[in-house]
Amino acid sequence: MKNVYSYYEPEQDAKLDNLIQFHGPSCYPSHFHRKIEITYVLKGSMNARVNEKDYHSDADDILFVPTFYAHSYATSDDAMRLIFLPHQSLCENFLSAMGKRSFASISFNDKSYNKNVLLPLLLDLTKLDDNDSLLTRQGLVTVVFGRMLEHYPTIPSEKNKLDTLVNILTYIDDHFTENLTLDSLAGQFGYSPYHFSKMFNAHVGCNLRNYINNLRIHLFVRSYHKNDNITHLAYNVGFNSMPSFYRAFEEVHHCSPKDFF
Repeated sequence: MKNVYSYYEPEQDAKLDNLIQFHGPSCYPSHFHRKIEITYVLKGSMNARVNEKDYHSDADDILFVPTFYAHSYATSDDAMRLIFLPHQSLCENFLSAMGKRSFASISFNDKSYNKNVLLPLLLDLTKLDDNDSLLTRQGLVTVVFGRMLEHYPTIPSEKNKLDTLVNILTYIDDHFTENLTLDSLAGQFGYSPYHFSKMFNAHVGCNLRNYINNLRIHLFVRSYHKNDNITHLAYNVGFNSMPSFYRAFEEVHHCSPKDFF
């Protein structure tokens, strides 16, 4: 499962109503967000790619995706999973306890511990409703993370410059239809083009040009209506030539706009 593109999901970070959900079979492209994402495989199997590494999970395995790690999934046809996506406001105690540490592995494979200790706690989260207070939610989320920390080892880790990364991605999200270049973005955030490119590629998993073109293609597809002028719309979403538009569309969707629509 090779990730060519990863895209930031700011709408995911804003959601408060999807703390934990059941999911069936699915194949999801590479993406990332500030939220921690935890997948408990209840049935079947899942192949995932997280920060350029491949992971295989079977029933009662857990995959812990840290904040801003690019990740994609493909499951077996019989898969059933619990997806735990706590909002940042619910993770403060956990993040404080972690400090400058991270889990030694993001694949939690002690099936007995997962099934007997962590799964009941995750299922408790599925029983929450609108009448439950923020304090109750924070408490249950903290217990889940606490049990993970008690059992799974951690190692020292360098702090990522998350605030800077969020600012960069937000800026790109607001301006990708404009003429953004590596030099202009590097200057905007006080980096040399070389160091900006190195930092961006390391965190996002693809180069700046591909990332911006991916956003433009997604906006093109969302905006397109039958009989729209493709050239006019391609320029509106930020492309400065039709060859570059067609090349980017083919890279993302592996077909031409005509075949796609």
